[in-house]
Amino acid sequence: RTHNAGMEDAQPDYLLWWTAQIATVSTIMLFLAGMNTVTRIRTRKESNAYAYAPFLAGITNCVLWVKYGLLIEDRTVVLVNGTGLVLNTFYIIVYYRHFTEPSYLFQPIASTLGGLIAILLVVRWCTADVNTAINLLGLIAMCGSVMMFASPLTSLAAVMRSGSTESMNFPLSLMGLVVCAAWVLYAQLVHDMYMMVPNALGGLLSIAQLAVFVRFGGPSSKRAMLLP
Repeated sequence: RTHNAGMEDAQPDYLLWWTAQIATVSTIMLFLAGMNTVTRIRTRKESNAYAYAPFLAGITNCVLWVKYGLLIEDRTVVLVNGTGLVLNTFYIIVYYRHFTEPSYLFQPIASTLGGLIAILLVVRWCTADVNTAINLLGLIAMCGSVMMFASPLTSLAAVMRSGSTESMNFPLSLMGLVVCAAWVLYAQLVHDMYMMVPNALGGLLSIAQLAVFVRFGGPSSKRAMLLP
């Protein structure tokens, strides 16, 4: 496997630069989608109706990729996932402050932080050299991303059974495809399998979600008007 230390090493440079910009902007826009949930929570002053798992998964994913980006000296990976880490941390803080029983969240939050610390310590102290650390962390981050991308499969199966896309979000599905396509191209340009695999699978899932909209149509206009 070949690693490139920076943008200069990949050809053509202009294609890599533009791909990095598209990947950066589109991914940050996708991260900002969480603001919609946070706004609802702050308006209703209660977060129990919403799931906290996506925020913790986002923090986990971003921490792993930030560390990976630092190891391979890739500023794009560090910038994007660093931004995602800040946003998801903000989201979970708002969620925690508006949860009726904050003590209930202590265990999942502590487990997430404990798991991340354990992974980072293993990568730091139990690897013989930088390349081994890169490959180990890359594999862990890749598996984590694959699991995160696969999580919507349950709801997708439910939509296929019900024939209704009421629970799905077309703009997010479309943006997910743009994000994954940009990262697949970026991974190809920098020759990084660990970035390539999860985003290729995520892109296929986004295509499947869009195909469901084509098959069953979008959410009803009545529901669309009720959305904030």
